[in-house]
Amino acid sequence: MVTKAALIASVKAETKILKHLLTQVPAGGWDYRPSAPQRSTLELVRYLAVGAAGATDFAVTGTWDGWEKVENASKEWQAADLPKALDRQLASVKKSLAKVTDRAMATKKITMWSGEKVTLGDGLLTMVIKPGAAYRMQLFLYLKAAGATHLTSSDLWQGKAAKPKKAAAAST
Repeated sequence: MVTKAALIASVKAETKILKHLLTQVPAGGWDYRPSAPQRSTLELVRYLAVGAAGATDFAVTGTWDGWEKVENASKEWQAADLPKALDRQLASVKKSLAKVTDRAMATKKITMWSGEKVTLGDGLLTMVIKPGAAYRMQLFLYLKAAGATHLTSSDLWQGKAAKPKKAAAAST
């Protein structure tokens, strides 16, 4: 069962990792896009800074009321705005879940955007956490392709640079 505390902890961890990855964008990397129809790095992170809050609100309320306003506002954000936008998103997720109980997470039925009926907890896992991890991976790959070749799996999964390996002891 997905608990409210576990879901919030996951969104908090995603926020930490994303904020770390934002510090790793190489020069010119905000404009990087793999091909013309794909999002740029800046556009991708703008989405990452609203997607979890929008999906959480949808899961809890069953409507997309307010999504267009938030998405349109995000189009104005610049790179320097994104860490605070990610913090606001975490606060928004917490606010949306404030009155939700673990019982509701386990028993309340919702209709996901796919039309499938699931419990609120399963819907939040499917519509918030899974896409967040996938888009985070996309961001990581964008950064690597844009020149941040120093990034490792530690940056992607832990939100911090890997510890340098100790030098091997000299043989006598």
